[in-house]
Amino acid sequence: MSRLYRMNVQVLGYDEGKTQAIIWACNEEWDFDMEVPEDSQAHASLEGTGEGWLCGGESEEEFAQQLSKAVWKANGGFCEVYIRCYDLENIPCESYEYDEETFKEMTSES
Repeated sequence: MSRLYRMNVQVLGYDEGKTQAIIWACNEEWDFDMEVPEDSQAHASLEGTGEGWLCGGESEEEFAQQLSKAVWKANGGFCEVYIRCYDLENIPCESYEYDEETFKEMTSES
């Protein structure tokens, strides 16, 4: 059974030359409305929100890992990725963030 979700993603500390590649990678995984926040002048920051369905038995955690890997690949290395998954049929949300050690573990599996 598919469930309706609202996904929020925040990407920090990425290579600013890769902004469009990161936006594209996020939108390949989910239909995000991505933007650079107005207060992000001191550091590279992107935020996005979108609604849709997780299908085919994919879990929130699997989605978060897949999205993080896509961002890291587009960035060419580690950057901070924060993901909040809101099951709109069952609030509250689950949050996922991965440190650099987890980045190394997850990207060495691919």
